[in-house]
Amino acid sequence: MFWITLKDTLIYWLNGILALTYWLAAHWAALASLLPAGACVWLLDGHLTRVAGERSRRYGRGVVQLARTGFSPASWLPALLWLLAAWLVPAPVPYIGLAMWLAALILPLALPLEKRFLTHRLRWFIAAYAGLGLGFWLLARYSLSMTQAAAWSQLFQAAGSGEALGWSVRSTAAPYLALILWVVYPLTYFGVVAQHALQNRGLLVSPWLSAQQRLADVRARGEA
Repeated sequence: MFWITLKDTLIYWLNGILALTYWLAAHWAALASLLPAGACVWLLDGHLTRVAGERSRRYGRGVVQLARTGFSPASWLPALLWLLAAWLVPAPVPYIGLAMWLAALILPLALPLEKRFLTHRLRWFIAAYAGLGLGFWLLARYSLSMTQAAAWSQLFQAAGSGEALGWSVRSTAAPYLALILWVVYPLTYFGVVAQHALQNRGLLVSPWLSAQQRLADVRARGEA
């Protein structure tokens, strides 16, 4: 009896571990995108909030924090919206979004002069991409109810024309939405990323320096 109970317990535990492993493997890209998204909130928004609330003391006595540091909904709302979209929409959308989040983290850190601009612009690019993904998911799952299909069939005065119309709209719009999600929008996003990276790296000297560091270098130029 003991061995039978032990065997059944091990089987249940093994099935649970396998189910959890399959679940994680199916949604790993959506979960992994939380890491760069959280890093964006902590490293980029936290820095911008602290800088906005700091005031320098006189005679080089440091800085004082006048404003309470916090995170606005604009910081974490795109991440939650993307998590929902990546959870519902199949591949390759979650993989594309993961690459978008990595670019939204790396580029502002590499270009401090445009950190505020790039932080918000790239993040809301991702939020709009998540909205497109959710719209595609809703379109794929939406179908006319019996009452709606009957009303459209009555309008066309043909039995079954309402169902045929709903199927035709979904089948016609879905390829264009998939093309936008898989090709057009990602190319636009990464084109913007490449444009900012190449433009700043080619035109600026030491583009990784912040505005405060540049001013300090200008004041101290010529000093040994």
